[in-house]
Amino acid sequence: MAPVTHCTHCKYSDHPELPKRLLGSMSNIRISYSFHSISLIALTLVCTTFFGCDDDSSEPVVTAATIEANPDNALSATIEVRTDVPTKLEVEVVGEGHSSWQIPLSAQLATSHSIPVLGLRSETKYNFVITATDRGGNTVEDESLTVTSAALPADFPAITASLAMPLQVAAGFTIFSVIRIDPKAGPLLNSDWGMMIAVDAEGHVVWYQNKPGGGDLSQLDNGNFLYMNGHSQIIEMDAMGNTVNTITAADVGIDGFHHEIIALPSGNFLTLSTDLRTISGYKDEAGDPVLSYQVVGDVIVEFSASGEIVHQVNMFDVLDPLRIIEPDFHFNFYDGLYGVTGSKDWTHGNAVVMHPDGDAYVISLRHQDWLVKVDRETGQLVWRLGVDGDFAMPGGNTDFAYHHHAPEFQQDGSLLLYDNGNGRPVEAGQEPYSRVVHYELDEENMVLTRVWQYRGSEDFFTPTVGDADRLANGNVLVTQGSLTDDPTQVISAGTHGRIVEVTDDASPATVFEVEINDPPGATQDYGYMVYRAERIESLYPNL
Repeated sequence: MAPVTHCTHCKYSDHPELPKRLLGSMSNIRISYSFHSISLIALTLVCTTFFGCDDDSSEPVVTAATIEANPDNALSATIEVRTDVPTKLEVEVVGEGHSSWQIPLSAQLATSHSIPVLGLRSETKYNFVITATDRGGNTVEDESLTVTSAALPADFPAITASLAMPLQVAAGFTIFSVIRIDPKAGPLLNSDWGMMIAVDAEGHVVWYQNKPGGGDLSQLDNGNFLYMNGHSQIIEMDAMGNTVNTITAADVGIDGFHHEIIALPSGNFLTLSTDLRTISGYKDEAGDPVLSYQVVGDVIVEFSASGEIVHQVNMFDVLDPLRIIEPDFHFNFYDGLYGVTGSKDWTHGNAVVMHPDGDAYVISLRHQDWLVKVDRETGQLVWRLGVDGDFAMPGGNTDFAYHHHAPEFQQDGSLLLYDNGNGRPVEAGQEPYSRVVHYELDEENMVLTRVWQYRGSEDFFTPTVGDADRLANGNVLVTQGSLTDDPTQVISAGTHGRIVEVTDDASPATVFEVEINDPPGATQDYGYMVYRAERIESLYPNL
């Protein structure tokens, strides 16, 4: 038991005889004690046993302060702080060459604190100013911790950034997953390599995790990250890289996951899966419907946190499987998943979102050039948006999107869409181009109107992947995920990614740009694709 003279909460000075009596046996406590005295004894025991005994004027003491680097991420670390009495902490991170920031911490009093440090830049010296405050308001400052962050991994892609209009950039961090293309393999995607990256408002890398998969990556409300590991797993990971939870396709009872995982406000998850069926009636070269194929179609799946399927919609039950778009139908994207050869990629869904009314799903079907709305409860088709679909456009149906990605409904019910442009009708000699397009949807009269588009100062083309997100300041974050100099190749060694933030003006201005490519002088040339980019407020959990 600590000396009672150090306890500020029990007012021992009023009863100097209490310590001696407390040290004696309980039989020494005489019945003549007043109720007030017994109350003070109880308070003394509570104070000394549960709270420690810091007095009103004494500063707390930092008895230990250490920092340990995160072996999975050289730009993060853990600070351990111990104090002699319960304290709450404030930690300021001061980096050479850039502004300092405060680590968000809870106000909980404790004598032992473990603090995640996130957001460091590579090869930079940092000082940590730790302020400990006890319950009486007494503070002490400790500046003993200093560390120089390590270099990025040797196989890290080159990240180059430019800020054209810093004051117009939306606040926060940009997170994205990178896929590497190995030219020695065909070229093919390198399934053993994957990188999740965050850059700050100046484009400096401040967080990463070397995780294979390269698919959808998002931040949950609790600050953790949700991502796909191939077709088999959905993983929740904290910012330090520790796996918090894993859901497998077998848990849910589906063939696999792909392209999309969304945590819904209800606590359910929304994703895409697939179904393999043998379909007959495809036409041969003579035009006779005599061919039969193993065909892969998409399945919308909403499931609970326990893995129970809540709703499921199979595209084979919604659309005509004999409607195909050449040559993409013959792409055998899912051969590896099903262990077959020559399967047909009929729909190739690449995104699914909730319709704003909450009663329907909207799925992006790349190989149908359609966005398809289906009723959430019944699975019935509501509409098809695209060429030969259900919407008409003022002035003629000449401005639909092709092989699109990542639909995002806006607050007013309009639609932001990344339009890759594969198969878009162009004039003779004109190269294909990609864009971001903003449509107004009149679902009562089935009229689609383009209100805005972004094509860049020069045309660009991304034959696969891409994203467009509305930011808090009204700008649009655009992921040009697979830029290529050879529009005939969907995947090539020269592929690279670019992320830009642009203004929502008639002539959009680029205010922020990040490019992902091979490092200069690299001994091995790779290609890189960026699946999607998101702007998040903080790397830290909500404390």
